[in-house]
Amino acid sequence: SDFNWNKQIQNIESKVSPYIHILNKLKHILNQTQLLTIYNTIIEPTIHYCDTVWGYCNKANIHRLNRLKRRAARAITNNYDWNIRGEELMINLQIPLFETKRNFHTACLTYKVLNDKTAPYLSRNINNISHSHSTRLNNTYNLQLPLPRHEFAPHSFSYTGPHAGNILDIE
Repeated sequence: SDFNWNKQIQNIESKVSPYIHILNKLKHILNQTQLLTIYNTIIEPTIHYCDTVWGYCNKANIHRLNRLKRRAARAITNNYDWNIRGEELMINLQIPLFETKRNFHTACLTYKVLNDKTAPYLSRNINNISHSHSTRLNNTYNLQLPLPRHEFAPHSFSYTGPHAGNILDIE
C-alpha cells in the first residue's frame, strides 16, 4: 500500500532538527530550565501537531519521532554520555514518549466529542453502548469499537477514539 505517513514524519524532522541544532548552540548561554521552555513551546508542539490524525503511523516512524525527542533531551541536558539512555533523560525532563502524548491527545479529543465540544461530524464516529442495568463500571464510558473494514481502520480516530474513551475515567 502507498498510504503511509513517511512524508509527514520527514516534514516534522526537517522542521524540528534545526531547532535542536539551535538548542545545542544555546546550551552554552541558557540554563536547562530555559532550554526546556524553548523545547516545550516550539519543538514539542511541532512534533505533536494533529497527532490524533497521523500519530498511529508505523513503529518505525514513531521511533523516528522519539529519536528527535531523545536528541532534544541530550541537547537540553548537555549529556552525551551514551551509557545513559535518552529515555532516562526524557523522564528526568518530564518529556513524554510520542505514544504517551498522542494517546493523551486522543483521549482529550474523545472526551470533547462525547461532551459535544467538537464539530458534530466527529461524534458520528463514536457510539455509546448504554446498558439498562447498573454495573460497577459506571465511572467509565462504554463505547463501541467499530469493525475494521480496511487495514487502516485500527489507526483511524473512529477506532482509536472509542478505545481511548473506554479507558477514560469520567470522574
